[in-house]
Amino acid sequence: MLGKNFEWDTAQMPNNVADAQFRSFRQQVQPVCVKRNIGVIGMKGMGGREGILLGKEGLTYVECLRYCLSQPVSVQIVGMTSVDQLKKNIEVARNFKPLSAEEKTQLLARVKDISSDGRFEIFKTQNDFDADIHRVQHGMAPRGDAAAVPKIGG
Repeated sequence: MLGKNFEWDTAQMPNNVADAQFRSFRQQVQPVCVKRNIGVIGMKGMGGREGILLGKEGLTYVECLRYCLSQPVSVQIVGMTSVDQLKKNIEVARNFKPLSAEEKTQLLARVKDISSDGRFEIFKTQNDFDADIHRVQHGMAPRGDAAAVPKIGG
């Protein structure tokens, strides 16, 4: 989408420790955004789906959030479902210190086995997450009513 003739203001994408080693937005898309001065909105910091990455390879909430905030993002969307999570987020923000290069290297090495095949980022490997309009754009059959999907390029 960044290759389209449009002046994007922002781009929203997954930003988490599992992304770094499988179809990586961090490596393939964020640098383009930074170069073009496009704001990066990070999401899925804990892997999405109720923090699926937490506990894997000993990953903690604080480590995951520090990793996200240490990337070139304009903002990291952090979903919260409790006052306790809000308090954790405030504590991380108040005491925030970006990961050092060594900390980042060690963290990514620790999660390499669980992150290099996309098993916790199925939104990158399955079409189930695409809306009908996007399915049609990519040559796939829509799941819903085909008549409700606008024709692309026609």
